[in-house]
Formats: sequence, structure tokens, C-alpha cells
Amino acid sequence: MRHRMRCLIVSLFSSIAAAAWAGAGSRVEGNNCVDNDSGIQAVVSGDNFIVGNTCHGNTTNFDVSAGNALGTVVDVTAGGAVTSTIPWANFEY
Repeated sequence: MRHRMRCLIVSLFSSIAAAAWAGAGSRVEGNNCVDNDSGIQAVVSGDNFIVGNTCHGNTTNFDVSAGNALGTVVDVTAGGAVTSTIPWANFEY
């Protein structure tokens, strides 16, 4: 079964992942995960496609096992202009 998680804004302030997958073949795109233990988490090697997400204030922003496709994570925690020439980038802010 294929899933698509898109445009979710999660701020759980908890000890779980904001967006977690244990399955395969999902597209995880356009999510904003704030103040959790994990932001985006793919716990198994599952051929998931993870792009265009933003994470802030999580203990671990992107916890992605090998075997998943993860767009480059761009660190903009220092502030300033947000620039990237990578269309599939994920951002830490």
C-alpha cells in the first residue's frame, strides 16, 4: 500500500515522532514538524521518498534509515536568507 503525507503541521511537544513511517513506498512532502523527539522519522528501509519538509526544535529533525530517499537537508538554524538551488531540499530552521 502506498501512502502520501503532505502539508501536515505538527507540534506535539512530546516524546514521539511528529511524522513516522514503518512502511514502504510512501511520499513524505511539505510537512512542518516542531518540538518533538523526532521530526521526520522513517524507521525501516522502506523506499520512502522524503522531500520538501521543514523541522525545528526536535531532538532529531530527520531520523531516516538507509534505503529511503531523503532530499538534501539544508541547515538554516543560523538565520539569514534561505537559499538553496536544490528543488527537493528539506530544511532545518
